[in-house]
Amino acid sequence: MMSRLLTLGAALALLSACNSPLLNHVEADERIRTPNTEKPSECPLAFPKQGLCASWTWENTPNDQDFSQARVVFWKASQGSIDAPELDPALTVSAKLWMPSMGHGSSPVSVQAHTDETGNIVPGTFDVSKVFFSMPGDWEVWLQLKQDGKVLEQAKLDVSI
Repeated sequence: MMSRLLTLGAALALLSACNSPLLNHVEADERIRTPNTEKPSECPLAFPKQGLCASWTWENTPNDQDFSQARVVFWKASQGSIDAPELDPALTVSAKLWMPSMGHGSSPVSVQAHTDETGNIVPGTFDVSKVFFSMPGDWEVWLQLKQDGKVLEQAKLDVSI
């Protein structure tokens, strides 16, 4: 009986010291709501065949409770940075969510050309909506350039929910 109590006590001590999301809801909640943000580069999402770069900026923090939105901006890779003029890729832009550890994706994502306050299309700028991560974990967001429904090129953004 004494050894069982000692074992139980040791197990409880280990669990209370651990950062388990099951025991520490504040940290778990913070981890779910904080996306994996990588160091910015001159070409965060590269499309070398098309000679393009793109940035992905979240409009709201992605999580597993609500839909998220993002803005994507394309520019010519040879011009070197996000400060280069926006450039329309002249292909269909789409996005796909994939969770490699589970072998599935999530509901279809909507990608539309961004319009300014007067309703004019802003070249090379797209609004991505209906982004829903159905569960916590590591996800891939694949930004795709398509022609006639066929993916010509794609770039990956890693997101931890």
